[in-house]
Amino acid sequence: MRAPQIWQIAQSVRNQIYRPDKLFLAPRVIAQGMQNVVVNGVAFDVIWDFDNLVHDENGELVRGVTEFDPTDAAGQVMVSVMGTANGERPEIELSTTGHEAGHVIFDMPAAVHANRHSRFSDTDQQLRRFRGREPDTKSPAPDWKEWRANEFMGGLLAPSHLLHRQLLQIASDGGFPLCQGQSFSDPQLPVVDFRKVHPPDIRHALNLTGKRLGISADFARVRMIKYRVALGIEDKNVVWKAHPRQATGTGYRAE
Repeated sequence: MRAPQIWQIAQSVRNQIYRPDKLFLAPRVIAQGMQNVVVNGVAFDVIWDFDNLVHDENGELVRGVTEFDPTDAAGQVMVSVMGTANGERPEIELSTTGHEAGHVIFDMPAAVHANRHSRFSDTDQQLRRFRGREPDTKSPAPDWKEWRANEFMGGLLAPSHLLHRQLLQIASDGGFPLCQGQSFSDPQLPVVDFRKVHPPDIRHALNLTGKRLGISADFARVRMIKYRVALGIEDKNVVWKAHPRQATGTGYRAE
């Protein structure tokens, strides 16, 4: 499954749990909309927890865990998210919630289905756990499930069409140049060309975009690159480097 397909699924989920005209998707709105899930004919309940510290099986703190215990007769999926009640930043709580929602959609239906059809041995029944962590693992090997959950998170929290239109509005207000491109959002719309824009102005535009969607500025930057709606922001070090002068000529100033 390619990233654009995952984004489409995320957009479909978003449309089912939230009003399409709203920008900011709160963590508990996601949880409320995903309490009773049906994926490919497999129905199951999801219990969400934002109020407690989250640990992995080694006792280490993690940002989020999605798990299914085959010994649970109810067949419920449990999602635990490190929330603001435990000191997490709001934008991290939101991104973790979106990431774990990806595990709910893609990984849990097979687990629930297999358990209901007795595809686990007695030993497996005692040991089998399905976990997905917000990606801060030390493992150098890429994890397909984590990548997929990340792309779902991006498509859920910052759909390409919403991000693109917000960016174009900010570019219009700030006087940023536009050019033709082939975005995943709408190939007919121009893209924003940051290649000759001073880094403080770029940062301001990223901060504004992120604030409108409830995500971090660098989250917004990464989604812009993936959706091909902006040029000149690929080098993270250039975008976020310290700049000695105040930005001029665009109507924005460094904060």
